[in-house]
Amino acid sequence: MSSKSTILNNLRKKVSKGSVTPDININGIRYDNIVDEFLDNLELVGGKSLQISTEQNINKLICEQFPSDNLSILSYDKSVQGNIDLEKISSGHELESLDLTIIKGDFGVAENGAIWLNPPEFKHRASLFICQHLIILLEKNTLLNNMHEAYERIDFNAVEYGLFISGPSKTADIEQSLVIGAHGPRSCTVLLY
Repeated sequence: MSSKSTILNNLRKKVSKGSVTPDININGIRYDNIVDEFLDNLELVGGKSLQISTEQNINKLICEQFPSDNLSILSYDKSVQGNIDLEKISSGHELESLDLTIIKGDFGVAENGAIWLNPPEFKHRASLFICQHLIILLEKNTLLNNMHEAYERIDFNAVEYGLFISGPSKTADIEQSLVIGAHGPRSCTVLLY
């Protein structure tokens, strides 16, 4: 028997059979007014919000928020009109001058103002980070209290690509000053309906 086999056999004898993992009930934070808490925390991380009704014309609202005749708009939501055809974009590099990306969020987390994005058809991931402004459409009834609830809701075996976004790009590395939009979108607006 080699010395390697001797060592491994001795280790196998010392390995315990294991124990049953205890059930741990984590009672995460809960809020009386989940919408207000979400909006407050979104603002704390640099995000903006607009509460809208389902009857409002989202296209008109976006034009009011971003008045310009020549904005490049990429919309992943069929209810919002964009002017970039995803089928004609072969690489994320072609989006280098992208002004606005619009996407629908799956759910939001009141505890930290984060929004889970798991788009079923997501051709260019770079569009979330290379755009100047990001708009996320989010239904009020999808808001959760805390990250414990969020992780229970995500089926990680079925997720090909998903992420939490909490406000615009920001860093505090430069002289310990908060800089918004340093490495990604300069603004993140949540349209809550």
